[in-house]
Amino acid sequence: MINWNFQTISHNAFNPIRDLFLIDKYKGLTPNLIKNYLTERGLAYWFRVDGGKWNYNINANNKGLVLNIQSFTKKEVEK
Repeated sequence: MINWNFQTISHNAFNPIRDLFLIDKYKGLTPNLIKNYLTERGLAYWFRVDGGKWNYNINANNKGLVLNIQSFTKKEVEK
C-alpha cells in the first residue's frame, strides 16, 4: 500500500497576495482588484479550479457555465 501525505505552511512572503482578498479579516474584493489583477488567464484558472458546466447531462438544453462565487456579497458579484 502506498500512502501520500503533504503539509501546507504559511509564509509571510504571501501576505501581499492575501491582503488583496481580505477586508477586515474577511474574504472580499478590495477596490480595483478585478480591474488591476484579473486577466483572461486568471479567469481561466479560476474557472478551472472553481467552475464547471451548468448541467453535465449531454441531453440537457441548458449549456451554461458556472463560476462558484457563493462567498462573495451581491455587490461584489455584480462587479
